[in-house]
Amino acid sequence: MKAPQSLDPEEYFKGFVKRLDGLGYRKRRQVLWRQVRPSLCRFLYKFRPFDPSNSTSVDRLRDILFQSRLRLSSPTEFNDPYDMAAKIIVEGPRAAIRQKLDRLFRERGVKWEARKREVSRMMANLDSVVSRARISFAESTAAVGVCSFGGDPRSILMWSHYATDHRGVCLQFEVARDIATFAQALPVNYSEDYPVLNWLNEAKGITVVLLRKYQGWAYEKERRIIVPESAAQLLYFRSAALSGIIIGCSASSATVEQLKDLVKERSSFGFPPLKIYRAFKHDSKYRLIINKDRTERGDI
Repeated sequence: MKAPQSLDPEEYFKGFVKRLDGLGYRKRRQVLWRQVRPSLCRFLYKFRPFDPSNSTSVDRLRDILFQSRLRLSSPTEFNDPYDMAAKIIVEGPRAAIRQKLDRLFRERGVKWEARKREVSRMMANLDSVVSRARISFAESTAAVGVCSFGGDPRSILMWSHYATDHRGVCLQFEVARDIATFAQALPVNYSEDYPVLNWLNEAKGITVVLLRKYQGWAYEKERRIIVPESAAQLLYFRSAALSGIIIGCSASSATVEQLKDLVKERSSFGFPPLKIYRAFKHDSKYRLIINKDRTERGDI
């Protein structure tokens, strides 16, 4: 789904969404499968803790089930302090560096004389430009809103890390039912090294930084929806896109009953069907098996 070089990527994406929205559901799935795969996947998965005795935990899940919205987190909340880290450099023609510094001070309302002095001082010591760039980068990334999804509902580690040691849930979202929202989920790249961000051309490299993580996290197969300056805000989605809820293999009977009640309540309000799945430990292998709840047929 990469835009041709002659087109603006954002406008190309909007046109792509508009074309697909004009198709029926099955035709949308065919187009995604034949023309876009593997840059898009059919499902995205959101692992979550759930405690039926904790009203806050219940309310947060209800917010997703009944309000059709997800929270955009700030990178400052992530469990990995290296996430969205970058090696900041300042390289390029001195005239271009001077011009950018002057523009930044001008945007902040600094008068010409003071601007001239400050730019000259920083040009005499480019390390100070790097230090300022690091501070600016940290402030900018802290304001970014991120919604993360896993790629494998059978990942034992994902259940352990993000769904309260397999006692929580995993929500299943179908991309074809809300292209505008979930086609924005871009795959994370994994590496041993920080991405390099040149302050002089940071706009060209910022996406690389936002989608780079340490190689040790590769098992997550993470995808991210990234919204600039939207940390702690809400991301709304079409209710039909939430197609399933998977209950962890160590979930208590109280958790199972509470989740079934929530799904029934959701249906009573006329929301699209939501399938219930159960995760089970394999009898002889380090593996999870996911089946539909016994009251339903088939598997995932």
